[in-house]
Amino acid sequence: MTIMRTCRLFCLCTLILFVVHSAPAQPLTLRLSQTLQLSLPQDQPKSKFVRLSVSQQGEVYVLDQGLNRILLFDATGALQREVGGFGWETEQFDQPMDIWAENSLDVFVADYNNNRIQRFDRKLNFVGVYENDDGLDQRLQFGLPVAVTFSRFGELFVIDGENQRILRFNANGEPEQSFGDWDWGDGRLEEPVAICLNDRDDVLVADTGLRGIMRFDYYGNFLQPIRHDSLTSPVQVVSLRNLTIALDGARSRLFIFNADGRYRVDLAPVPTETDRTSAGPFSLAVSRNLLYILDGRNRNVYCYQLQTP
Repeated sequence: MTIMRTCRLFCLCTLILFVVHSAPAQPLTLRLSQTLQLSLPQDQPKSKFVRLSVSQQGEVYVLDQGLNRILLFDATGALQREVGGFGWETEQFDQPMDIWAENSLDVFVADYNNNRIQRFDRKLNFVGVYENDDGLDQRLQFGLPVAVTFSRFGELFVIDGENQRILRFNANGEPEQSFGDWDWGDGRLEEPVAICLNDRDDVLVADTGLRGIMRFDYYGNFLQPIRHDSLTSPVQVVSLRNLTIALDGARSRLFIFNADGRYRVDLAPVPTETDRTSAGPFSLAVSRNLLYILDGRNRNVYCYQLQTP
C-alpha cells in the first residue's frame, strides 16, 4: 500500500513539473511611458547619435560620433553639458564607439582610433584613461576598443576590436584576463560589437559575425550561444529583468530571450505612429527596470516598460 501511494505521489509530481515546464510563456509587450526630445541649441548636420546610456537618476548620455563628443541631458531632455571634439588629448575623441554611465558615478567611453578608454565622473569631468601597455603579456593588450561595460565589483570589460576578444580590467584598472580569443573553442568570437552584464553577472556579447549573442560567465567561461533564425545582425545587447534583449541592426527589431536563451518575441523598437522609414539608427540602454531606445536620426529617446498581460 505504501509503495502504491509513493508511486502515485511520484506520478503526480512528475505531471505537475511537466505542466509547469511545458506551459507557454506569457507574451511580452512594450508600453511607452515617456518620450524625450533631446534639446540642442542649434542644428548640427554632421552630428551622428549612435549610442546612449542612462544613469539611475535618469540622466541621458549620448555619444555623437559625427562630432566626436559626449552630450549630457537631464531627465527632461534638456542639454546640461558636452565634452569632446576631434583630437587625441584628454576630453577629445577620434571615432568614439560606445558609452556606459549606468551607476550614476562613472562614465566610460570607448575611444576607438585613440586606442583607449576615457573615464569621466557623472558631470563629465575627466578622471583618467585606460591605455594599452606594450610591456604586458600579449593576452592582456588591446587596440581599437569597440564597446565597454562596468561591473558592480568595479571591474571594466572592454571589447578588443583589434583582436576580437574581451579584456577584463580589475578594480585597480589593471588588465587581468582576456577571453573569447581564437583558442576559445565554441566560445571563440568573430566580430563582437556590443557587451553587457546580466543580473547573474554573466557577460553577454553581441557578435555580428556569429549572428547571435554569446554568453560567458564572469570569468570568461563560455556558457552558450543565443540565436534566432531571424536575428541576422545583432548590433547591441542589454539585460532587463533577467531577459536578454538584442537589437538587430539590419531589420531594426528587438529580439527578446529568456535567461536560458529561449526566444520569446521580437518587436519594433519605436512607437507605431513613428515613420520608421525616417527613424534610426537605434541604440538601447537600461535603467531602473526601464528600456530606453535612442532614435538617432530624429534625436528622440523612447522610454518603455516591459509588461506581461
